[in-house]
Amino acid sequence: MRDGQVLAASGNSVLRDNDPSAHARDPKCLQLLAGHLDHMRQAVIAMISAKAE
Repeated sequence: MRDGQVLAASGNSVLRDNDPSAHARDPKCLQLLAGHLDHMRQAVIAMISAKAE
């Protein structure tokens, strides 16, 4: 949860982010985020391409 909002939930588990700024300082987290953003970018491009066909 962050500011009372759920970040992720699975079954009966809820992910709580007690120090979100720590992730911004962690190179591994930044690398993982960059990979996710690239994957999302590729998915959007594929969706746009499929729609154009």
